[in-house]
Amino acid sequence: MKKSPVPKLKKRLEELSTLNRILDVLNREADFDRALQKALEELVKLLGISTGWVFLSHVEPGDAKQGGLSFSACIGLPPALLAEDRKCLREGSCDCQWLFRHDELDRGVNIVECSRLEAAWGEKGGLEVHASVPLLTKEGPVGILNLAAPGREPFDAETLEFLTAIG
Repeated sequence: MKKSPVPKLKKRLEELSTLNRILDVLNREADFDRALQKALEELVKLLGISTGWVFLSHVEPGDAKQGGLSFSACIGLPPALLAEDRKCLREGSCDCQWLFRHDELDRGVNIVECSRLEAAWGEKGGLEVHASVPLLTKEGPVGILNLAAPGREPFDAETLEFLTAIG
């Protein structure tokens, strides 16, 4: 008996709908920071996950890997990551930033042992694993999108592929 292509087609249509919604958010907002925040909120909601944050480069696209990255947007951070005005996200570096700077973050990956989550004190909302996705423009990389949900379950290969397309 042949397997029906309907579930796969339905998932692909949902992914395209998600991409269209995010593009719509980005196209309607004139302010980049507000557009980024709204797009992140929409993505987290549409994926049915709890948490997301973004790091952006301080330098021009194409040279982004040479410069520093700074915390730029977030949604659904647990108390441990919110502490002291999000100090653990604003200060220092981390595994996903190291991968980004060393040309090893060229697609969505699971960060199973996140140095920032491990270093954070207090209630972490059950976050243990997150996906890191490079944010790219036609000129080159500009930042990192991180997404997480409670638990140790990593994102599957199809979801990472979809997140790479979004990035």
